[in-house]
Amino acid sequence: MKKTNIILAFALFVTTMATAQHNSISAMLATNNNQERITFVLPSETNMAQYRIEAGNDSNNYTVVATIPSKGNTVFARTYNYTMYTSDKKYYRIAAVTMQGITQYSNVLTKKENENPNTQPMPSTSPSTILAGR
Repeated sequence: MKKTNIILAFALFVTTMATAQHNSISAMLATNNNQERITFVLPSETNMAQYRIEAGNDSNNYTVVATIPSKGNTVFARTYNYTMYTSDKKYYRIAAVTMQGITQYSNVLTKKENENPNTQPMPSTSPSTILAGR
């Protein structure tokens, strides 16, 4: 096998690995005290440039609300977190962008309508119990 063919085969292998590893981005959304926290976990990272947090009012149209640079290559699982003030957006996703410009998306995160209840203090003279929606 010629040296050029070996180099091309290796480059294709590296590009394929960088893309394939991000088919399994696991993302979660939590809302608490007027803040939304997006957490996403990657099984490993290879040749990643950045991660974009995208938000939308429907599940088809998104805008970028934040860009997080990659922390670099690793064969171990890595967790990223992003916290923002609660927005009116209902849908979120993570776009993982490789150094080669290939983009893979996480699962779509959907915020429930009653997930951010009003938590203003109310005067009371006796103990109260607050039940959150399930």
